Amino acid sequence: MKVCFCSTFLNDEKEAILNSKIAPSVSTHNFNINLLNGLRKNLGSDLTIINTEKLASFPNYRKVLIKSTREINDKIGMYFNIGKINLPILKDIIEYFKLKNQLEKWIKFNNKDAMYICAYGRRLSHVLAINKMKKIYPEITTCMALADLSGNLACKTASYGRIKDQIANMLLDFQINQSKKFDSFVLLTKQMYEYLKLNNKPFTIIEGIYSTDLMNSNADINENTSEEKIIAYSGILSSQYNVDNLLDVFELIQDSNYQLWLFGDGDLKSKIAEKSKSDNRIKFFGYVDNKSLKEHLNKATVLINPRQNIGEYTKYSFPSKVIEYLTLKKPVIGYKLDGMPDEYDKYIFYPNDNTVESLKYEIEKVCNYNSDQLHEIGEVNYNFICEYKNSTVQTNKILSMFKNMEGEKL
Repeated sequence: MKVCFCSTFLNDEKEAILNSKIAPSVSTHNFNINLLNGLRKNLGSDLTIINTEKLASFPNYRKVLIKSTREINDKIGMYFNIGKINLPILKDIIEYFKLKNQLEKWIKFNNKDAMYICAYGRRLSHVLAINKMKKIYPEITTCMALADLSGNLACKTASYGRIKDQIANMLLDFQINQSKKFDSFVLLTKQMYEYLKLNNKPFTIIEGIYSTDLMNSNADINENTSEEKIIAYSGILSSQYNVDNLLDVFELIQDSNYQLWLFGDGDLKSKIAEKSKSDNRIKFFGYVDNKSLKEHLNKATVLINPRQNIGEYTKYSFPSKVIEYLTLKKPVIGYKLDGMPDEYDKYIFYPNDNTVESLKYEIEKVCNYNSDQLHEIGEVNYNFICEYKNSTVQTNKILSMFKNMEGEKL
Protein backbone atom coordinates (compact mmCIF):
# COMPACT_ATOMS: atom_id res chain seq x y z
CA MET A 1 0.00 0.00 0.00
CA LYS A 2 1.33 3.41 -1.02
CA VAL A 3 -0.26 6.60 0.30
CA CYS A 4 0.18 10.14 -0.97
CA PHE A 5 -1.18 12.82 1.37
CA CYS A 6 -1.94 16.33 0.08
CA SER A 7 -1.65 18.51 3.17
CA THR A 8 -2.07 22.21 4.02
CA PHE A 9 0.14 22.78 7.07
CA LEU A 10 2.42 25.79 7.59
CA ASN A 11 5.94 25.17 6.35
CA ASP A 12 7.34 27.51 9.02
CA GLU A 13 4.75 28.38 11.66
CA LYS A 14 6.62 31.35 13.16
CA GLU A 15 7.35 32.88 9.75
CA ALA A 16 3.72 32.42 8.70
CA ILE A 17 2.52 34.25 11.82
CA LEU A 18 5.01 37.10 11.41
CA ASN A 19 4.08 37.65 7.75
CA SER A 20 0.31 37.37 8.17
CA LYS A 21 -2.06 40.25 8.74
CA ILE A 22 -4.79 37.67 9.38
CA ALA A 23 -3.70 35.00 11.86
CA PRO A 24 -3.39 31.56 10.20
CA SER A 25 -5.33 28.64 11.69
CA VAL A 26 -3.15 26.89 14.26
CA SER A 27 -5.74 24.14 14.78
CA THR A 28 -5.68 23.29 11.05
CA HIS A 29 -1.88 23.25 11.10
CA ASN A 30 -1.76 21.01 14.19
CA PHE A 31 -4.36 18.56 12.84
CA ASN A 32 -2.39 18.24 9.59
CA ILE A 33 0.89 17.60 11.41
CA ASN A 34 -0.59 15.12 13.89
CA LEU A 35 -2.38 13.23 11.11
CA LEU A 36 0.82 13.01 9.08
CA ASN A 37 2.84 12.09 12.16
CA GLY A 38 0.62 9.06 12.73
CA LEU A 39 0.60 8.04 9.07
CA ARG A 40 4.38 8.25 8.98
CA LYS A 41 4.66 5.99 12.03
CA ASN A 42 2.25 3.48 10.48
CA LEU A 43 3.54 3.61 6.90
CA GLY A 44 7.18 4.71 7.05
CA SER A 45 8.60 5.21 3.55
CA ASP A 46 5.30 4.16 1.95
CA LEU A 47 3.96 7.66 2.73
CA THR A 48 4.56 10.59 0.38
CA ILE A 49 3.60 14.11 1.46
CA ILE A 50 2.83 16.96 -0.94
CA ASN A 51 2.08 20.15 0.97
CA THR A 52 0.35 23.37 -0.11
CA GLU A 53 0.54 25.93 2.67
CA LYS A 54 -2.77 27.45 3.72
CA LEU A 55 -1.78 31.12 3.58
CA ALA A 56 -3.82 34.25 2.96
CA SER A 57 -3.28 35.89 -0.42
CA PHE A 58 -1.09 38.97 -0.79
CA PRO A 59 -1.29 41.57 0.78
CA ASN A 60 -2.84 39.79 3.81
CA TYR A 61 0.22 37.57 3.62
CA ARG A 62 3.20 39.79 2.92
CA LYS A 63 5.10 37.51 0.55
CA VAL A 64 4.08 37.30 -3.10
CA LEU A 65 6.44 34.51 -4.17
CA ILE A 66 6.39 31.15 -2.39
CA LYS A 67 9.14 28.83 -3.66
CA SER A 68 8.77 25.09 -4.22
CA THR A 69 11.08 23.23 -1.85
CA ARG A 70 11.84 19.81 -0.45
CA GLU A 71 11.80 20.00 3.33
CA ILE A 72 12.31 17.81 6.38
CA ASN A 73 10.03 18.18 9.40
CA ASP A 74 11.13 16.52 12.65
CA LYS A 75 7.63 15.07 13.19
CA ILE A 76 6.68 13.92 9.69
CA GLY A 77 9.94 13.47 7.79
CA MET A 78 10.52 14.59 4.21
CA TYR A 79 7.88 16.32 2.12
CA PHE A 80 7.49 18.44 -1.01
CA ASN A 81 6.19 21.98 -0.49
CA ILE A 82 4.42 23.45 -3.55
CA GLY A 83 5.38 27.00 -4.49
CA LYS A 84 3.16 29.64 -6.09
CA ILE A 85 2.61 33.29 -6.90
CA ASN A 86 0.51 34.25 -3.90
CA LEU A 87 -2.18 36.30 -5.62
CA PRO A 88 -5.93 35.52 -5.59
CA ILE A 89 -7.10 33.03 -8.25
CA LEU A 90 -3.64 32.85 -9.82
CA LYS A 91 -2.27 30.92 -6.84
CA ASP A 92 -5.11 28.38 -7.13
CA ILE A 93 -4.41 27.81 -10.82
CA ILE A 94 -0.68 27.33 -10.14
CA GLU A 95 -1.40 24.98 -7.23
CA TYR A 96 -3.71 22.88 -9.40
CA PHE A 97 -1.17 22.32 -12.20
CA LYS A 98 1.80 21.77 -9.89
CA LEU A 99 -0.09 19.32 -7.70
CA LYS A 100 -1.45 17.46 -10.74
CA ASN A 101 2.08 17.08 -12.11
CA GLN A 102 3.45 15.82 -8.79
CA LEU A 103 0.61 13.35 -8.38
CA GLU A 104 1.07 11.98 -11.89
CA LYS A 105 4.78 11.39 -11.22
CA TRP A 106 3.91 9.61 -7.98
CA ILE A 107 1.27 7.40 -9.68
CA LYS A 108 3.61 6.36 -12.48
CA PHE A 109 6.37 5.53 -9.99
CA ASN A 110 4.08 3.43 -7.75
CA ASN A 111 1.80 1.85 -10.35
CA LYS A 112 2.57 -1.72 -9.21
CA ASP A 113 1.12 -1.10 -5.74
CA ALA A 114 -2.30 -0.27 -4.33
CA MET A 115 -2.35 3.54 -4.36
CA TYR A 116 -4.30 5.89 -2.10
CA ILE A 117 -4.38 9.67 -2.45
CA CYS A 118 -5.67 11.66 0.51
CA ALA A 119 -6.48 15.36 0.76
CA TYR A 120 -6.88 17.45 3.87
CA GLY A 121 -9.92 19.72 3.54
CA ARG A 122 -11.75 20.89 0.44
CA ARG A 123 -9.02 23.09 -1.01
CA LEU A 124 -10.30 23.52 -4.56
CA SER A 125 -6.92 23.09 -6.25
CA HIS A 126 -6.47 19.78 -4.38
CA VAL A 127 -9.97 18.51 -5.09
CA LEU A 128 -9.82 19.24 -8.81
CA ALA A 129 -6.28 17.87 -9.25
CA ILE A 130 -7.10 14.62 -7.42
CA ASN A 131 -10.37 14.15 -9.29
CA LYS A 132 -8.50 14.65 -12.54
CA MET A 133 -6.01 11.95 -11.58
CA LYS A 134 -8.85 9.63 -10.62
CA LYS A 135 -10.42 10.13 -14.03
CA ILE A 136 -7.14 9.32 -15.83
CA TYR A 137 -6.06 6.57 -13.41
CA PRO A 138 -9.26 4.92 -12.08
CA GLU A 139 -7.23 2.30 -10.21
CA ILE A 140 -6.24 4.80 -7.50
CA THR A 141 -8.41 5.24 -4.40
CA THR A 142 -9.13 8.75 -3.15
CA CYS A 143 -9.86 9.92 0.38
CA MET A 144 -10.80 13.29 1.86
CA ALA A 145 -10.19 14.32 5.48
CA LEU A 146 -12.74 16.97 6.46
CA ALA A 147 -11.96 18.87 9.63
CA ASP A 148 -15.30 20.64 10.01
CA LEU A 149 -18.33 22.04 8.20
CA SER A 150 -18.96 25.21 10.19
CA GLY A 151 -17.64 27.28 7.26
CA ASN A 152 -20.30 25.75 5.01
CA LEU A 153 -23.08 26.74 7.37
CA ALA A 154 -21.69 30.26 7.83
CA CYS A 155 -21.56 30.81 4.07
CA LYS A 156 -25.00 29.34 3.50
CA THR A 157 -26.58 31.61 6.09
CA ALA A 158 -25.00 34.74 4.63
CA SER A 159 -27.12 37.30 2.82
CA TYR A 160 -28.33 35.97 -0.50
CA GLY A 161 -29.08 39.43 -1.86
CA ARG A 162 -25.56 40.47 -2.78
CA ILE A 163 -23.87 39.18 -5.93
CA LYS A 164 -20.71 38.46 -3.92
CA ASP A 165 -22.64 36.15 -1.59
CA GLN A 166 -24.35 34.41 -4.48
CA ILE A 167 -21.00 33.71 -6.14
CA ALA A 168 -19.58 32.44 -2.82
CA ASN A 169 -22.52 30.08 -2.40
CA MET A 170 -22.19 28.81 -5.98
CA LEU A 171 -18.47 28.16 -5.42
CA LEU A 172 -19.23 26.36 -2.16
CA ASP A 173 -21.80 24.13 -3.88
CA PHE A 174 -19.27 23.35 -6.59
CA GLN A 175 -16.62 22.44 -3.99
CA ILE A 176 -19.02 20.16 -2.13
CA ASN A 177 -20.16 18.41 -5.30
CA GLN A 178 -16.58 17.86 -6.42
CA SER A 179 -15.66 16.58 -2.94
CA LYS A 180 -18.42 13.98 -3.07
CA LYS A 181 -16.62 12.32 -5.99
CA PHE A 182 -13.94 11.04 -3.60
CA ASP A 183 -14.04 7.32 -2.77
CA SER A 184 -13.79 7.56 1.03
CA PHE A 185 -13.81 10.08 3.87
CA VAL A 186 -12.27 10.90 7.24
CA LEU A 187 -14.79 12.92 9.26
CA LEU A 188 -14.85 14.61 12.66
CA THR A 189 -18.40 13.60 13.53
CA LYS A 190 -20.94 11.03 12.38
CA GLN A 191 -23.43 13.86 11.70
CA MET A 192 -21.13 15.14 8.93
CA TYR A 193 -21.78 11.95 6.96
CA GLU A 194 -25.53 12.55 7.09
CA TYR A 195 -25.16 16.24 6.15
CA LEU A 196 -23.00 15.50 3.11
CA LYS A 197 -25.24 12.64 1.86
CA LEU A 198 -22.27 10.48 0.87
CA ASN A 199 -24.33 7.57 -0.49
CA ASN A 200 -22.90 4.72 1.61
CA LYS A 201 -19.28 5.54 0.79
CA PRO A 202 -16.69 4.24 3.30
CA PHE A 203 -15.80 6.62 6.13
CA THR A 204 -14.12 6.70 9.52
CA ILE A 205 -14.39 9.14 12.42
CA ILE A 206 -11.30 10.91 13.77
CA GLU A 207 -12.46 13.78 15.96
CA GLY A 208 -8.94 14.71 16.99
CA ILE A 209 -5.37 13.47 17.28
CA TYR A 210 -2.61 13.77 19.84
CA SER A 211 0.93 13.44 18.54
CA THR A 212 2.81 10.53 20.09
CA ASP A 213 5.96 12.67 19.89
CA LEU A 214 4.52 14.96 22.57
CA MET A 215 3.85 12.24 25.13
CA ASN A 216 7.22 12.39 26.83
CA SER A 217 7.32 16.18 26.71
CA ASN A 218 4.01 16.36 28.59
CA ALA A 219 4.83 13.60 31.06
CA ASP A 220 6.38 15.90 33.67
CA ILE A 221 4.22 19.01 33.44
CA ASN A 222 4.70 21.40 36.35
CA GLU A 223 1.62 22.00 38.44
CA ASN A 224 0.46 25.39 39.68
CA THR A 225 1.39 25.37 43.38
CA SER A 226 0.59 29.03 44.09
CA GLU A 227 -2.65 30.31 45.64
CA GLU A 228 -3.61 31.87 42.31
CA LYS A 229 -6.51 30.18 40.57
CA ILE A 230 -5.82 30.63 36.86
CA ILE A 231 -8.60 30.05 34.31
CA ALA A 232 -7.18 29.85 30.78
CA TYR A 233 -8.72 29.88 27.31
CA SER A 234 -6.94 29.76 23.94
CA GLY A 235 -8.60 30.12 20.55
CA ILE A 236 -10.81 32.44 18.55
CA LEU A 237 -11.84 35.43 20.67
CA SER A 238 -15.37 35.80 19.38
CA SER A 239 -18.93 35.93 20.68
CA GLN A 240 -19.63 33.07 18.24
CA TYR A 241 -17.55 30.91 20.60
CA ASN A 242 -19.14 32.49 23.71
CA VAL A 243 -15.96 34.16 24.92
CA ASP A 244 -18.09 37.19 25.85
CA ASN A 245 -20.07 34.91 28.16
CA LEU A 246 -16.81 33.82 29.81
CA LEU A 247 -15.97 37.49 30.47
CA ASP A 248 -19.38 38.01 32.03
CA VAL A 249 -18.91 34.98 34.27
CA PHE A 250 -15.49 36.13 35.41
CA GLU A 251 -16.94 39.50 36.45
CA LEU A 252 -19.17 37.64 38.91
CA ILE A 253 -16.13 36.08 40.61
CA GLN A 254 -14.90 38.62 43.14
CA ASP A 255 -12.03 36.62 44.65
CA SER A 256 -8.75 38.45 43.98
CA ASN A 257 -6.87 35.13 43.73
CA TYR A 258 -8.66 34.31 40.47
CA GLN A 259 -7.12 35.23 37.12
CA LEU A 260 -8.43 34.87 33.57
CA TRP A 261 -5.79 34.29 30.89
CA LEU A 262 -6.87 34.70 27.26
CA PHE A 263 -4.87 33.75 24.16
CA GLY A 264 -5.74 34.25 20.51
CA ASP A 265 -7.27 36.71 18.10
CA GLY A 266 -10.78 37.70 17.09
CA ASP A 267 -13.41 40.43 17.11
CA LEU A 268 -13.48 40.57 20.92
CA LYS A 269 -9.81 41.39 21.38
CA SER A 270 -10.43 45.15 21.76
CA LYS A 271 -13.10 44.51 24.39
CA ILE A 272 -10.78 42.10 26.21
CA ALA A 273 -7.91 44.60 26.11
CA GLU A 274 -10.19 47.26 27.65
CA LYS A 275 -11.43 44.90 30.36
CA SER A 276 -7.85 43.94 31.23
CA LYS A 277 -7.18 47.62 31.99
CA SER A 278 -10.09 47.89 34.42
CA ASP A 279 -9.57 44.45 35.99
CA ASN A 280 -5.91 43.52 36.44
CA ARG A 281 -6.91 39.88 37.04
CA ILE A 282 -7.62 39.57 33.29
CA LYS A 283 -4.45 38.87 31.30
CA PHE A 284 -4.63 39.23 27.52
CA PHE A 285 -1.69 37.61 25.72
CA GLY A 286 -2.91 37.87 22.11
CA TYR A 287 -1.64 35.45 19.48
CA VAL A 288 1.34 33.36 20.61
CA ASP A 289 3.12 30.41 19.02
CA ASN A 290 2.46 26.83 20.13
CA LYS A 291 5.53 26.54 22.36
CA SER A 292 4.80 29.74 24.29
CA LEU A 293 1.11 28.85 24.56
CA LYS A 294 1.88 25.47 26.08
CA GLU A 295 4.27 27.05 28.60
CA HIS A 296 1.55 29.44 29.74
CA LEU A 297 -1.25 26.86 29.84
CA ASN A 298 0.93 24.63 32.00
CA LYS A 299 0.62 27.27 34.74
CA ALA A 300 -3.19 27.27 34.71
CA THR A 301 -5.46 25.73 37.35
CA VAL A 302 -8.23 24.90 34.90
CA LEU A 303 -8.63 25.10 31.11
CA ILE A 304 -11.94 26.12 29.64
CA ASN A 305 -13.83 25.90 26.37
CA PRO A 306 -16.80 28.32 26.69
CA ARG A 307 -18.40 27.35 23.36
CA GLN A 308 -22.01 26.37 24.03
CA ASN A 309 -24.12 23.76 22.26
CA ILE A 310 -26.06 26.33 20.25
CA GLY A 311 -26.43 26.29 16.46
CA GLU A 312 -26.42 23.55 13.88
CA TYR A 313 -22.67 23.77 13.32
CA THR A 314 -21.96 22.12 16.70
CA LYS A 315 -23.04 18.83 15.09
CA TYR A 316 -20.33 19.07 12.46
CA SER A 317 -17.25 20.12 14.39
CA PHE A 318 -15.14 19.03 17.33
CA PRO A 319 -13.13 21.56 19.38
CA SER A 320 -9.55 20.38 18.88
CA LYS A 321 -8.49 22.35 21.93
CA VAL A 322 -10.29 19.77 24.12
CA ILE A 323 -7.68 17.12 23.27
CA GLU A 324 -4.86 19.63 23.69
CA TYR A 325 -6.26 20.68 27.07
CA LEU A 326 -6.66 17.12 28.35
CA THR A 327 -3.03 16.27 27.53
CA LEU A 328 -1.81 19.15 29.71
CA LYS A 329 -2.90 17.26 32.84
CA LYS A 330 -5.43 19.91 33.82
CA PRO A 331 -9.13 19.78 34.66
CA VAL A 332 -11.17 20.86 31.63
CA ILE A 333 -14.50 22.70 31.75
CA GLY A 334 -16.66 22.80 28.63
CA TYR A 335 -20.13 22.21 27.24
CA LYS A 336 -21.32 18.91 25.76
CA LEU A 337 -21.53 19.61 22.03
CA ASP A 338 -23.63 17.50 19.67
CA GLY A 339 -20.56 16.40 17.72
CA MET A 340 -18.62 15.29 20.81
CA PRO A 341 -18.41 11.50 21.40
CA ASP A 342 -19.86 10.26 24.70
CA GLU A 343 -16.51 8.78 25.73
CA TYR A 344 -15.34 12.30 26.66
CA ASP A 345 -18.08 12.71 29.27
CA LYS A 346 -15.93 11.20 32.03
CA TYR A 347 -13.12 13.68 31.47
CA ILE A 348 -14.84 17.07 31.09
CA PHE A 349 -16.75 19.10 33.66
CA TYR A 350 -20.03 20.17 32.04
CA PRO A 351 -22.08 23.13 33.35
CA ASN A 352 -25.72 22.17 33.94
CA ASP A 353 -27.03 24.80 31.53
CA ASN A 354 -25.99 27.90 29.56
CA THR A 355 -26.50 30.43 32.38
CA VAL A 356 -23.56 32.40 33.73
CA GLU A 357 -24.39 31.05 37.19
CA SER A 358 -23.87 27.43 36.07
CA LEU A 359 -20.49 28.15 34.50
CA LYS A 360 -19.42 30.19 37.53
CA TYR A 361 -20.39 27.32 39.83
CA GLU A 362 -18.36 24.81 37.78
CA ILE A 363 -15.28 27.07 37.69
CA GLU A 364 -15.32 27.70 41.45
CA LYS A 365 -15.99 24.02 42.21
CA VAL A 366 -12.98 22.84 40.22
CA CYS A 367 -10.68 25.63 41.39
CA ASN A 368 -11.41 24.73 45.01
CA TYR A 369 -10.20 21.15 44.65
CA ASN A 370 -7.02 20.46 46.57
CA SER A 371 -3.71 19.80 44.81
CA ASP A 372 -4.03 15.99 45.11
CA GLN A 373 -7.47 16.05 43.49
CA LEU A 374 -6.29 18.31 40.67
CA HIS A 375 -3.28 16.08 40.11
CA GLU A 376 -5.41 12.94 39.93
CA ILE A 377 -7.85 14.53 37.46
CA GLY A 378 -4.95 15.65 35.26
CA GLU A 379 -3.33 12.21 35.21
CA VAL A 380 -6.59 10.48 34.26
CA ASN A 381 -7.17 13.00 31.43
CA TYR A 382 -3.64 12.60 30.10
CA ASN A 383 -3.71 8.79 30.14
CA PHE A 384 -7.04 8.68 28.28
CA ILE A 385 -5.73 10.77 25.39
CA CYS A 386 -2.34 9.04 25.25
CA GLU A 387 -3.87 5.57 25.09
CA TYR A 388 -6.88 6.10 22.84
CA LYS A 389 -6.31 9.31 20.85
CA ASN A 390 -2.64 9.17 19.93
CA SER A 391 -1.66 9.67 16.30
CA THR A 392 -0.71 6.04 15.69
CA VAL A 393 -4.04 4.67 16.93
CA GLN A 394 -6.18 7.32 15.23
CA THR A 395 -4.54 7.16 11.80
CA ASN A 396 -4.65 3.37 11.87
CA LYS A 397 -8.43 3.82 11.44
CA ILE A 398 -7.73 5.28 7.99
CA LEU A 399 -5.45 2.41 6.98
CA SER A 400 -7.98 -0.14 8.26
CA MET A 401 -10.62 1.53 6.10
CA PHE A 402 -8.28 1.31 3.08
CA LYS A 403 -7.61 -2.39 3.73
CA ASN A 404 -11.34 -3.10 3.94
CA MET A 405 -11.87 -1.26 0.65
CA GLU A 406 -9.03 -3.20 -0.93
CA GLY A 407 -10.65 -6.46 0.20
CA GLU A 408 -13.94 -5.43 -1.37
CA LYS A 409 -12.21 -4.92 -4.73
CA LEU A 410 -10.82 -8.47 -4.79
